[in-house]
Amino acid sequence: YSESLLIWQDPAMSMWSKLVRVTKSVVQDFSEAWVAKPRHGIEGFKETWKHISEWIVHCEQHEELSLEHSSFGQLLSQLVEILKAEERSLDGDAGVCMEYLYANGILEMLINLGIEDNPIGARQFVVHFVSELFLKIKQPLLPNQKVFPHLKKLLISLKRVVSDDSINDGLSFAVAEMLTNLCNKLKEEVNFTPLLIETVQSTEEGTPTPDFLLFSTAIPLLFCQNQEASRFCHEVVRSCCALPSNEAALIISSSQTLANELTGRLTELFITLPRDLEQASAPFSSFISKALLRAPRISWENAASITANFSPDVVPLARFLAEFSYYDELCSSSNGLIVEHLCNNFISGFLQPIFEPKLLSGSESEVDTVTTYAAILLVFVQSDSLVDAISRFALHDSLLAMFISRCDDMSDTLSVTTMHFFNVLLGHHQEHVYTRLIRSHLATDNDWEGPKTPKYISNFLADLVPMQLCTNGNETASRDYFEETLEKMASMSKACNLWTVPLEQEDEAQDTVNVCTSPFVMLLLRRIGRMLSQDIDINCLVTGLVAKLLMFPSKRLRYYILSEHKNALLPILTKLRQEVSQAYVRSERMEDKLAFVRTEMERGNSNILMISDDSLQLYQGIILLEEFVKELQSIVLIGANPVVLDSA
Repeated sequence: YSESLLIWQDPAMSMWSKLVRVTKSVVQDFSEAWVAKPRHGIEGFKETWKHISEWIVHCEQHEELSLEHSSFGQLLSQLVEILKAEERSLDGDAGVCMEYLYANGILEMLINLGIEDNPIGARQFVVHFVSELFLKIKQPLLPNQKVFPHLKKLLISLKRVVSDDSINDGLSFAVAEMLTNLCNKLKEEVNFTPLLIETVQSTEEGTPTPDFLLFSTAIPLLFCQNQEASRFCHEVVRSCCALPSNEAALIISSSQTLANELTGRLTELFITLPRDLEQASAPFSSFISKALLRAPRISWENAASITANFSPDVVPLARFLAEFSYYDELCSSSNGLIVEHLCNNFISGFLQPIFEPKLLSGSESEVDTVTTYAAILLVFVQSDSLVDAISRFALHDSLLAMFISRCDDMSDTLSVTTMHFFNVLLGHHQEHVYTRLIRSHLATDNDWEGPKTPKYISNFLADLVPMQLCTNGNETASRDYFEETLEKMASMSKACNLWTVPLEQEDEAQDTVNVCTSPFVMLLLRRIGRMLSQDIDINCLVTGLVAKLLMFPSKRLRYYILSEHKNALLPILTKLRQEVSQAYVRSERMEDKLAFVRTEMERGNSNILMISDDSLQLYQGIILLEEFVKELQSIVLIGANPVVLDSA
């Protein structure tokens, strides 16, 4: 009273300021008077509820009062603590306090206050109370008739509230936390999922549709300003999608809300990225180069720390990849119905509208940029289903021929980018990729002489680079590598004798299929034939792609590529051997020059730039051909007989 009197007598304050100060003083006085001392048992519970009821009555009589700075929330927390202590003392059973809560309709009354937000601020306190109740009380609450009908009413109300952009951070966080605790409880009592499904009518004339309230309430908060609330709702949605409930999965997959929100967010983040990598900053370009080789450690769970962990130029891409990691995780852990829905929507809602126009009709720099981003997605993705979706998009009839042709583009930069995309794609070993690139192009050629023995191929490869031009220093035994290996393995298994005979056919139906007319394979083999006159980056990618094709689980493809068919690899390598021999005759001291170039390449020195471009491409091509031969020999050896794998 004395404090209020002093406020009224202060001549320096306006009447409005005096009214506000007095009101806050009264609220604080009531709060201090009505905070019950923590007492357990039914008497403590009743006393705490009495103070809460007095607060409610007082606020009804003074509509201008708000609960924001009151002890209302503290009193509600005391109720939960009393219930928790009682449950612990009864080894998890409900006691008289819980019965009192149910019998007197306390939960219903509080939830109604929260729905109406009357007194002002009640909603946030009630939401926090329900959240604590489901977090701290272990007994099953969801199936209780005194709980779930009122809980559903609260969720329906909150679904409308969270859709309003003006929702404050405190309420956003309280709702997200409550949804998280509800979801954790539902995972323990998954059979009660239908209790949180409500049939709703979206419009006055619309058809009633089922709504999974836990899921639909979390969706509007997925990308709210409060980062903790956003993270909580990401977890809620992930948990909802992973529930072993086909009814919930059907509702989620039938609704476009999740897919639209996620692809919409990805689109928003993607358009902030540089549209031309040639004009990008040095930190961004460096990050791209590293990301193409190894996926960066970025996850939606640590999205809040991105600004601190990455340079400003890289932050937009890191945020995009963090959100993509969430989409990827959903495609790995969700119910099959939801995974199929998300993958299809990733194509139709993101890849087709964002990537396809640039790939089909963009400038050279735009094509190079979006192809690079597509390769980064493939490096980053973990879900087989999402990899399959990306491959179905890229290898669709409208894009496949374009992608293949750009592996041999007039622009070396675009060729390198496109081949790098294929290199990452082949590394995922997707059945769809093999079917589109290889299986659909297997054919019959009556002029084909049949497969060569592994010994023949290995010795052919050993002779490819003249001995005097080998730069490794360990090449003297390469001619006998296959025979020496046979000798060692023969003592381990008689099965090694099979290595010296032609490889067996898989079955009669496959005997007539002996060549591959795939445009992709034929293009790569043509580029192998130009190894001595093209950039080393292209050579590294071309040889790597051919090696990956040879490691596909297809003997027919391996038989063909490593055969002497006119369009296969061995005739092309024979021609390269002739070119190497001719260059050796024309050049002076080629052995020394090759040794110098190899040493400088291994050291990463720039001294090799003193050599003319044509000569440098020739020397680097010969060195890479030498390494390619060793890789092919290893593939032939491993593919020759399973004994090698068994003894590894």
